[in-house]
Amino acid sequence: MEQAEQILIARTGVPVMLLAGVESETRLAARPLGIDRGRVKIHESLDDPLVEPGLDEDPDDPLTRE
Repeated sequence: MEQAEQILIARTGVPVMLLAGVESETRLAARPLGIDRGRVKIHESLDDPLVEPGLDEDPDDPLTRE
């Protein structure tokens, strides 16, 4: 989408949404990589299963099947 371009979205001929481009002076400036280095901590258990062993699980549930 270009800066001054607008797109009108309609449902059965009735306008429901207007998409408009953002002017260049309001766009965020490019941020350097690593700007938040050391400020975000990812816990070591991030990838651990969410279901605790021993809970009643549905054996037919495709999300809990191994």
